[in-house]
Amino acid sequence: MNQAEQHDYVGHRVLVHGSPNWLQKFREEHFHEDNTSDLSFDFETFIRQPKDLDRTDTSDETNELYQNLLAVINGDEKAFIFLRGKKLANPFALEPAWERLRFLVETGYDSWETWRLKHWGTKWPAFDTRIDNETLSGPLDFVFTTTNYTPLPILNRMASVWLCVQFEVHALHLGNNYCYTGWFNAPNRKPLYRYSDDAKTISKVRRIIYPNY
Repeated sequence: MNQAEQHDYVGHRVLVHGSPNWLQKFREEHFHEDNTSDLSFDFETFIRQPKDLDRTDTSDETNELYQNLLAVINGDEKAFIFLRGKKLANPFALEPAWERLRFLVETGYDSWETWRLKHWGTKWPAFDTRIDNETLSGPLDFVFTTTNYTPLPILNRMASVWLCVQFEVHALHLGNNYCYTGWFNAPNRKPLYRYSDDAKTISKVRRIIYPNY
């Protein structure tokens, strides 16, 4: 079974319809090789994450320190005593929590995870990207996978930036048994991108994304 068909993953297929010149520009601007030389559909080319936000520590230990730090700001004496003990034991123990507080003040978000969920709709970049067709005779056809959710903010930004082309998008979350399917910048009478948990629609979307399923 393909990795995208595991419980927490959402598989996508996107067909980009437009003139060959626009399709080539879209391909050049939004697809890059990642640090492992794999092809990546790059969310950062649509909505860029604030600099250094990915350095924030979201481990359970830092989360506990950070929540206590927020409690101290609100006047919680027990939280103050807890943090003082941590700092006496290790002078650098609170640094990751302070860094998260700094990012909260500067960006409105305390970690890369909360920022991405708001601005990308999913906490990880796209992975398992593959282009199935990029010939001049047909649409640019590619697939990618996300974790837990379809990246609606990215898709909406994609459509608003590329008004000269049309996007046919299909997404399937097997773990929760639902899908999204439809168009952005839709031609006349084409359905808009929308949620469905209808069994027949899910089966159709599955065949589109995974033709060999």
